[in-house]
Amino acid sequence: MKNGLIVNSGGDKEWYLNGKLHREDGPAIEYVDGDKEWWLNGQRHREDGPAIELYFYDIDKRWWLNGKEYTQEEHWELTHPYEFIEKHNRLNCIDEE
Repeated sequence: MKNGLIVNSGGDKEWYLNGKLHREDGPAIEYVDGDKEWWLNGQRHREDGPAIELYFYDIDKRWWLNGKEYTQEEHWELTHPYEFIEKHNRLNCIDEE
């Protein structure tokens, strides 16, 4: 069973816990080309930013929580519920004026 850091022959780094991709203090996969993926317990997951950052021609970011992909706005709503409610209330106040 894989545990800890594994560097493949191409130089990509992968962190495992109990055979599943897992890292709590950074991306669980760091590719040589700069791409990064965040995983917890074998599921793509990141609360403080995109769970996938791809750097091919332009930066492509993808937002995941507990193995489910979201839009950036949906991700923000789920990870910042109080700020979302405040923003929603401010917009409603503006609409009522």
